[in-house]
Amino acid sequence: MEPAAGMVDQAVAVLANLATIQEGRIAIGQEGGIPVLVEVVELGSARGKENAAAALLQLCTHSNRFCSMVLQEGAVPPLVALSQSGTPQAKEKQIPQSVRQRFFSPALEHLSVHLESQG
Repeated sequence: MEPAAGMVDQAVAVLANLATIQEGRIAIGQEGGIPVLVEVVELGSARGKENAAAALLQLCTHSNRFCSMVLQEGAVPPLVALSQSGTPQAKEKQIPQSVRQRFFSPALEHLSVHLESQG
């Protein structure tokens, strides 16, 4: 493993820990951490993906606003891919069905209406 990859994994692990407290979630959401976490879910190591998914789960579970930001960053496809091919720990940290129904379904419905109006 490259030293830089190890540093990324460690940084994402710190973000996952910070996401468990309110102040940490606010800092991640307001300081541009959501796009970084989504990128790690897409392109990171197995450990990085697992920790990024855990952080995104915390953000979505505790904040409608941050969950909307996660959706806007395109997190659904990489999270779905991770749920199918990730480590068992990563699969456990995926966004639960109740959260998906609450946040993703309205977002997908809105996107569908938007796409229909464009076509």
